[in-house]
Order: sequence, then structure tokens, then C-alpha cells
Amino acid sequence: MRTPKFWMLSFMLLALLFSCKKDTDDNGINDNNNQPEEKYKPWTQNEIDLIMSGEAHEPMRILLVDDLEDSLFLRTPTIDIKPDATDPVLRRLAERMLVTMNESGGVGIAGPQVGIGRSVFWFKRFDLPEKPFQFIIDPNIVFASERQIKFPWDGCLSMPGYGGSSTRHSSIFVEYYILEGGKEKNIFEGYSSTNFTSVCFQHEYDHLQGILFTDRVDE
Repeated sequence: MRTPKFWMLSFMLLALLFSCKKDTDDNGINDNNNQPEEKYKPWTQNEIDLIMSGEAHEPMRILLVDDLEDSLFLRTPTIDIKPDATDPVLRRLAERMLVTMNESGGVGIAGPQVGIGRSVFWFKRFDLPEKPFQFIIDPNIVFASERQIKFPWDGCLSMPGYGGSSTRHSSIFVEYYILEGGKEKNIFEGYSSTNFTSVCFQHEYDHLQGILFTDRVDE
């Protein structure tokens, strides 16, 4: 099922108008080459120690909500990190998060779930051939459809064994950076059992705001 054509046309038009406005902004905040350096805070020593404590092939510990300290950290909003392919710490984090997610059987994982309070996550692109995973940096949901759906298969690596039916937007227009430093803009849809790209993105994006999927479950 897809959003009606008239809604998608309006949705895409608004997205295009917003994109044009933002791209011509005097501050250039959507151009990675013009990103103000003060926007970003450097890695803390604790973050560096945690990320570099293992090799690229070694998974990280997943924080769990039934641990008080872990739960408090998962409820803390993240801060941005500069997208820089030459940053060995960021690249190691991406590599280890991917291993952690794959070994846990997940379709997404966010920085806070491995103890790193930065705006990064992996999620599965069910909308693309071969369904690859993509590493997202400093994402922003620019527009979300008014139409909301109930997604009955939501779950979380930080809550093993628990699932529920969450309320999500059927479509979203998003902006984000990739590890190589480029910026991408996309409209994500999908909330079926075989393609829930939009839901997966929203779930991981919520983690960056300190929101858990249980906050979106009615019961």
C-alpha cells in the first residue's frame, strides 16, 4: 500500500521547496564543506577508549533497558559528530556497530545502544535491491506524513524478547550524511513485513532523541 498520489505529490513538492531554501541559506548548513566547526564537539577520551578498545571485527556491548545505568544513557539525547571518512575513530565505530548488529540479528542499531551518545546509526534499506545496510550520520526528519500507521512488528536490541505494535508515520522526508562526507536526501516509505524502511529509520532516529519504541506503543 502506498500513500495516495495527490498526497505524495504535495509531500515531494514541499520537500523540494524546503531543499531549495536550505541549499541557498547564507549559513550553508547543508553543505558539508561549509559546516561550522563549532557545531561539532570532539570525541571525549571515554568515547575514544570505548570505541578503540576492540578491533574492527569485534562487537560492542549492547546497553539494556533493564540495567538502570544503561537505561538512563539510552534516554539521553545524542550530539552531532562531523562526517569525516578520515576519522579513524568514527570509522572504527561504524565497523564495530555493524558487527554488533549483525551478530545480534538486528536490522538497525544506534550509537546510544553501544554506549556512544552520538547521532549515528545503521539501518536496513529494504527499499533497495539486495537490502543493504546504510550508516547514517546526523540525520534529520524534515517532513513526516500526517498519515500514521500501526506497525505490529517493532522491537529493539536493547529489549531482547519484547515486541509491540508502534505508531509510526507512513512516509518521511529525511536528510543525513554518509561516512564519506556526502549529504543525501530521501523519501522513505514502507511499513509491511517485507519492506519497513520508513519504520526502521524512524526507530533508529528515535534512539538519537532518547526515545524508545515502547514510547510509541499504545499498550
